[in-house]
This record gives sequence, C-alpha cells and structure tokens, in this order.
Amino acid sequence: MLRRSRGSRGIYNGFVNVALGDVSAFVSAPDRARLAFDGERLAAAVHHVIARAEPGRLGHVRLGTILWYSDIEHYRRAGVSITGLTQYQRTTHGPFSLAITKAVGALVRLGKISERPVQVGGYVRRDMISLSEPNRAALNPTQIEILDCMTDAITVMTASRLMQAIGADPLWQETQPGDALIVATGSIVVRTDRLSAAGDRAAGR
Repeated sequence: MLRRSRGSRGIYNGFVNVALGDVSAFVSAPDRARLAFDGERLAAAVHHVIARAEPGRLGHVRLGTILWYSDIEHYRRAGVSITGLTQYQRTTHGPFSLAITKAVGALVRLGKISERPVQVGGYVRRDMISLSEPNRAALNPTQIEILDCMTDAITVMTASRLMQAIGADPLWQETQPGDALIVATGSIVVRTDRLSAAGDRAAGR
C-alpha cells in the first residue's frame, strides 16, 4: 500500500494531497463504504494509463474519464470494476473520483510520475508523465486490455468531441451535476463501444 509522505505538499492542498489509506479520516462514516477501494490496484491502473498516454495528451479530466469507462466495461464482463471504485461523481467536465486524485498525488510523492502545467486555451491544465514502469502485476491481462483501449480512444479526441461522447450517454443525461455515477448502472446503460468507435474516427483509423 502507498503510505503518507511527510514532505512538501507541492501543488496539492492539504485535503487532496493525502495517501490512499487515509481516505476514511476525511469522510463521514456513511461515505466510507462508497469510497472503499483497493489502493494498490487503483494506483496501478492510474499509473498504467499515464504511462500509456502520449505526453501532453493526458490531464486529470481525461484520466478520470478513461478510468470511468474502463471500470464500466470491466464491470460488464466481470461484475467488478478495475479500480475497485463503485461510483464516480458527475462534474461539469466529466466523471470524477477523489480517490483517483489522491492516487495521482501519492504517485507524484513517490517519484513514479510527474505533473507539469500546460496552457490550453484560457486555462492551465496539469499534464501527467510517467517516470517509471507501472506495477502491472496488480492488473490482469483483461484489465490492461480495457485500459489500453480506453486510453487510446480518449486521448486522441478533442475536448469538445469527448464531451459530446460523454453527453450522449443515457446515464450522464439522467444524472444531475454533483450526483453519483454508479459503475454497476453504467455497465448496463452506457455503450463503451461507441466511445471506442469515436476514438477510432478521431485517430483516422
């Protein structure tokens, strides 16, 4: 498991920059079950996606979206998500999980990945780059296949095209901003093959 670092908080504030095992200290008891996850597998999935993506193509929004669709597809096949997460949050820009943000922070502190600010349009995005090989032993071949497929599909899309694809999902349309996106429900109503097809078109395949 990843442990808390007592060093500099860097670009993270005191809430975001905590290790994976410390989640329960920051949430109420009823929320702990919904935030339960396998920290090692989540960190491995996050790191694998970062290593797979081309530099400059992956920010936090795309990372959360890749893991959301990967979790849905794996749940459809195996009855569990890759990351161990059971739900995400619907935000303006895409599916979000605080646990993913915490995993990124832990990987940065351990020197396994780095972040760099990139100016995109009128805002600054934090891009992520892998500095070492991910712990792929924590993932099985099916999980790696799904993560690769979603990473390849999503990182080639423009931001506007990606939001169009997300917005076309029935679950997204029926969920209010700030509400939970349930992985089990998404596995039934969300068509991940449409996202892959959109990625193929964007890549000219």
